[in-house]
Amino acid sequence: MFSVIGFLIALLLIVSVHEWGHFYTASRLGIPVIRFSIGMGGAIWSRKIGDVDYRLGWLPLGGYVMFADPKEHDMPPELVPKTFNAQPLWARALVVFAGPFVNILLAWLLMTIVLMVGVQAPKAWLAAGSAGTPWAEISGDDIYQVTAINDVAIEQFEQLPVQLLRQVSQSDTLNFSLQSWEGLTREVTVSVDRWRELAWSNPKDQLSLWGIAPAMPPLPAIIDEVEPNSAAANAGLLRGDMIKQLNAMRVDSFSEFSQWVREHPNATVILSVERAGVMLDLAATISTHKLANGKQQGFLGIRPQLPVEWQEKLFSVSGMPLADAMMSAPVKLWDITVLTWQAIARLLTGQSGMEQLSGPIGIAQAAGSSLEMGVIRFIQFLALLSLSLGVLNLLPLPLLDGGHLLLYGLEWVRGRALSESIMLLWQKVGIVLIAALTLLAISSDLNRLFGG
Repeated sequence: MFSVIGFLIALLLIVSVHEWGHFYTASRLGIPVIRFSIGMGGAIWSRKIGDVDYRLGWLPLGGYVMFADPKEHDMPPELVPKTFNAQPLWARALVVFAGPFVNILLAWLLMTIVLMVGVQAPKAWLAAGSAGTPWAEISGDDIYQVTAINDVAIEQFEQLPVQLLRQVSQSDTLNFSLQSWEGLTREVTVSVDRWRELAWSNPKDQLSLWGIAPAMPPLPAIIDEVEPNSAAANAGLLRGDMIKQLNAMRVDSFSEFSQWVREHPNATVILSVERAGVMLDLAATISTHKLANGKQQGFLGIRPQLPVEWQEKLFSVSGMPLADAMMSAPVKLWDITVLTWQAIARLLTGQSGMEQLSGPIGIAQAAGSSLEMGVIRFIQFLALLSLSLGVLNLLPLPLLDGGHLLLYGLEWVRGRALSESIMLLWQKVGIVLIAALTLLAISSDLNRLFGG
């Protein structure tokens, strides 16, 4: 349900804003518009306001603005010089560019809101690296918080992959600023070669290839919250219970226990818990939670009791004043844009597989997951989706805005428009290309969903 709701909200907002950019700019230039559609295909809803037919299409894959064309539409002779194709080159380019531009502008506004309000998220506490991985050479057997990479501050774990990829692509060394649980600090500088060798080799498992995994210092397995109707609730677990054993195996920490649960979906276990000084054995069947990549993960429905003094050590809230948020948002969006273009380049050169593509199913799952995590997380997702739509639409491919801009560039260089036969061929290539990419993306979604 969250996936459907999140997907529909994202579609209506992001696509509407994109098409509104085209529509508004054309209207300001006096270009007559026939139709404004969100979604493709036949209309499931439509209303004519003035000379424009506003509609929702049944296929939730984009949208379009239809301009008046004297070859296809009846119109007064005085409107013919105002039609889109009759406009000078700069006006047509401006109308086309306006769609991606407002998407990028919306991403900036939404990211500014996120940075102002702040998102509580784990700091970059990392477990000891697996043997033979680059991180293992730095961490040894210890847990560290990464506070900066090459003097770029890392306040939350989610910033770590982005900054690592950025630094790996542009620096010869990586300088890690680290802090232990006891508060001791150290600086470690390593060559970027091994990190770069593994970068992008398998984006789905990028962090694990580097040996990086989030960690929480040992926390007693004391339950602070039991989710209603969860596997834990059905088993009779209560707040305050301390889990001592799992199938007669000793439980030393909550992280150890939760890792076992995640790795054993649908397993039936016997939990030995201490409740008010009395030992109890409770049977529980671990439920299954499907991740965005389609993999199954065990889920019990409990949260650990966290000492108050640990909150500040483990979590950060990145709230900023308005001015700082407005200045920081473009930096974050630029980092993501660079990574997006690098990912596209690696897809085109065969360095990454097509399985990295996400289609409507993947977007719906990501929308639902972010919506479940709260309003601010969903706004953050919308910002990234809007940015992606803006950036991808600037690719110089047929039917995309960037493809139109490419043709306008050629027209400017030649001093005259391209022939109708070339334009028709360009459109046909675009239809085939977009259809193929859409099918590949949906196929990738289905493979992740069903583990194919």
